[in-house]
Amino acid sequence: PVSATEAVRLTIEDTGTGIDPAIQDRIFDPYFTTKEVGKGSGMGLAMVHGIVHNHGGVISVKSEMGCGTVFTVLLPASPMPPADEVAADSGSVPGGTESILIVDDEKGLTQILEAMLTNLGYTVKTNQDPEEALTTFTASPSRFDLIITDMTMPHINGLELCAAIKKIRPDIPVIVCTGHNSQANADFLKHADIAAVVMKPVTTTEIAQTIRRILD
Repeated sequence: PVSATEAVRLTIEDTGTGIDPAIQDRIFDPYFTTKEVGKGSGMGLAMVHGIVHNHGGVISVKSEMGCGTVFTVLLPASPMPPADEVAADSGSVPGGTESILIVDDEKGLTQILEAMLTNLGYTVKTNQDPEEALTTFTASPSRFDLIITDMTMPHINGLELCAAIKKIRPDIPVIVCTGHNSQANADFLKHADIAAVVMKPVTTTEIAQTIRRILD
């Protein structure tokens, strides 16, 4: 576990309705959600937990009904590396200048992915509604070089969106982001005409390297 004396502490607090104690142990579980069907995938906090864990940190929650919720993140502190090490490492995450359409009904997840890719030099357009995304693509199919889509979404799932896009422009590559291991096998990729599957939570290095492998 991270030592509090050797960690950076990040605290996020609200004054909302609080989280029912009966479900507090489950809020970081993938696909657990209290939202109605079609309003959320239940992957938001699971992704946060995964990102924090992958960085050697821990996240905890304290909540009281009617009084709000406090999330605390502890991340291991480390000294700044020498400038030459930073320069040497800067090329390990490849970027690009292509245009990418991101589709995910979870706004927070699209914002995270948009920030990742924008920082790498890409032009990014996001949509939370897959039907709106299809309309955007149909209006200008040559505008985009790559599609990144969630699998489980209301109205149109990732495979259906991919099929509709491929009817308009068969050559455009599609990356599916999913939390289901069963959707990452070779048979699935071949059958669905998917260029790659990236497992959630998505890391900058993995998505960056996957994009370059497909586009280069």
